[in-house]
Amino acid sequence: MCMGKRKVLDLFSGIGGFSLAFNNEGFDVVAAIDHNKKACEIYAQNLKNVNVICNDICNVDVSLLPDIDLLIGNILIPRFSTVRNKERNDNDINQCVYRIIESKKPETFVLEASYGSKNRLEEPINVLLKQGYHICHFLANSEVITGKPLVEKRIYLIGTKKELSSEAIVLKQNAAPTSLRDIMQEDDMFFGKYLLDNYNRKIKILDPDTDKVTCNFCNIPYVETSYGLRRITVREYARLKGYPDEYLLDDKNIWQTYKMVLSSTNVTVARMIAQSLKKYFAKDESEVERHVLQQHSKKSKKDLTNSQIDRQNILNNELALQEIQDTSNMKGILFESKLFFTKNMVATFFEVDVRTIERYVATNESELKKNGYELLKGKRLKEFKECIASTDILDEDKNTINAKTTQLAVFDFKAFLNMAMLLAESENARILRQTMLNIVIDFINRKTGGSTTYVNQRDRAFLSSYLQEDDYRKEFTDALRDYVDMGQFKYALFTDKIYQSIFKENAREYREILQLKKKDRTRETFYSEILDLIASYECGLAECIKNESMSKGRLLTNWETQKIFNDFENLPHWKPLIVSARTKMASRDLALRDAFHQQLQMYIKPLEKDEYERFLGSEAEQIARLMDENRDVLKRLKERE
Repeated sequence: MCMGKRKVLDLFSGIGGFSLAFNNEGFDVVAAIDHNKKACEIYAQNLKNVNVICNDICNVDVSLLPDIDLLIGNILIPRFSTVRNKERNDNDINQCVYRIIESKKPETFVLEASYGSKNRLEEPINVLLKQGYHICHFLANSEVITGKPLVEKRIYLIGTKKELSSEAIVLKQNAAPTSLRDIMQEDDMFFGKYLLDNYNRKIKILDPDTDKVTCNFCNIPYVETSYGLRRITVREYARLKGYPDEYLLDDKNIWQTYKMVLSSTNVTVARMIAQSLKKYFAKDESEVERHVLQQHSKKSKKDLTNSQIDRQNILNNELALQEIQDTSNMKGILFESKLFFTKNMVATFFEVDVRTIERYVATNESELKKNGYELLKGKRLKEFKECIASTDILDEDKNTINAKTTQLAVFDFKAFLNMAMLLAESENARILRQTMLNIVIDFINRKTGGSTTYVNQRDRAFLSSYLQEDDYRKEFTDALRDYVDMGQFKYALFTDKIYQSIFKENAREYREILQLKKKDRTRETFYSEILDLIASYECGLAECIKNESMSKGRLLTNWETQKIFNDFENLPHWKPLIVSARTKMASRDLALRDAFHQQLQMYIKPLEKDEYERFLGSEAEQIARLMDENRDVLKRLKERE
């Protein structure tokens, strides 16, 4: 598993679009390789901490390259690629890529290819499958994805050591569509070098309000300005590609720079891929690493900026949210009986630029909308404006809203906290995140009397499941005693097999994860649904063992009993029940006990708000008191013959 930032190698790095996208999403690009000297110079000017290797990748000594976690670059599709070499064909160059992947063994790679038909991907896919990677590929239409008027299609090939579906890569437009005019530079004398100087040749003139731009550097189109007809500038193409204006380019060698910009990766698209991979890694591996370290401490140091599950677990705990709101004493706009904050107010509190808030909203829109971010329009906007007029907030916040405002982005208190959990660059957000964690931990500890070990018993369904399960347990142990010819270890053996079948852990592993003490009884910590499923197993297995033994007229051997168990657990009707039980157990234990079941990581989901009420609400407190007051009665019931 990778700890910390994932190290990235960029092949065919060009002027650095791919690297820029992944760097901006928190990856650590450690080295880049490209044979174009001018491209390497531009790359080095902008990405100063990267080791830029200006060389043909087939001449690079692979053993000298750094260890990496992720590889980004190009793959050449024959007859569609624009890279040509007199000495080598496309396949020869691809072989060099395969060699680097095979040698460095990155956990993931992202390879970009020119637009071509699907059957031309078969050769690279087959080669990379043999190297042990799971492969997914998809077509990216930058015009659709970015909303910018640039006609450009690319294929992306992604390989991972663990299976990744193409649906996990989210490429959707996150900004309003723009026209060419929206990104055009202001007219000035700088455009002299771009002005039309040959009126006799055929030229393509674009309408900047309606027309789209292509990526053909052999035929740069023109637009009409107050200075006359001029070409689309290098900087304008860079904007279409997603490069920021502060990204340094070569203004002297214009035609070479056109070619480098237009053949480079679309930064916006690449960044969306990087964001999707970051979420994939966070869910698949960094969650494991972080929570394994947390097992020795209930007051764990969660990083809310990296884990959506941890964020949502706090935001769904409305009982704790009320304490956070009361403690923070935040002043906002009271509207529809809830606190709201404008985008400008959020930026002011966290001491960041409004554009930073907009960037986070664009990247995490679905999560924020789920938690109370919305656009007010029409009647509700009018009513909100009336609330603002009578609210004691800064004039500058009021001035951002005027009569011409037709829609307004607002955050309720929950969405405001959600933004605090996402903002990595704000010190105020960091302080608020830590405050939230402390309040939630203290709240759960206070509700559970300082220990979450028996939080499962605060559920009204627990007691009946617990008492009923004991009867089925006895049926099972009696069947093992009377019909199976094995030593005393058979009870522990088949109990563990039931546990492993249901939640993939034996009794010892489960006790270690929950940090149970010697006096703690394992089954007293199970949720009611787990107890019910265990009881179903024990009841059914007892009957199967008994019937098989009686039909044979003798005791069953170890192998015969094992076969009964295997046939029994593979019955199809168990599957939905087991999935549900695993999801409840893994999700509840993470949220309520801060206990992470590594074997069940794929089943973890944020705990819903009604679950918090179920185990921490007022009814749960009454049940907990009754359980404490009747411990002796419960013990006698369990010990009855």
